[in-house]
Amino acid sequence: IFLEMPKNWKFEVIHDLDFFNSLKLPDSQKRFTPTCHYQKYLEIMATCDICFLPLNDNDFNNYKSDLKALEAGSFGLALLASPVVYSENFKNNVNASFFNSEESLKNTLISWINNPIEVRRLGTNAQEYIAKNRLLCYQVNERKKWYNELWSKKKELTKMIYNRESILVD
Repeated sequence: IFLEMPKNWKFEVIHDLDFFNSLKLPDSQKRFTPTCHYQKYLEIMATCDICFLPLNDNDFNNYKSDLKALEAGSFGLALLASPVVYSENFKNNVNASFFNSEESLKNTLISWINNPIEVRRLGTNAQEYIAKNRLLCYQVNERKKWYNELWSKKKELTKMIYNRESILVD
């Protein structure tokens, strides 16, 4: 789809040089930034409309958080993601758009070309969802409770670590 309509796309790629090199677009339509400071990452993200969040369904990725979606959504970016990790908190066609195949990804991109207002709607919905549900101020009591539970189990958890990790010395 990118080759069919190259003028419709401009990519900002951070860190992933292989992905950047795989994009079959003119150099004027893509820019690569090596791993950078967090502030630079946020500055680049703030200039975008869509955040592409593909994850393969594997053990490693299933332990990830949805932090990238939170960061992107906080800027009002439309989230174009695989359902792995992200579908736990975001809803398809409400505050994100999920794809699970190359064909569904292509269909979403084509629909966004034909209806760019949908990109803005998803981004706005993601931003509103984060503001109403995912700010730290809404998590303080639960987090405090979790820390208190950990503290109350400190001896038991420490013993489990020493039993599991023989390299550690008590």
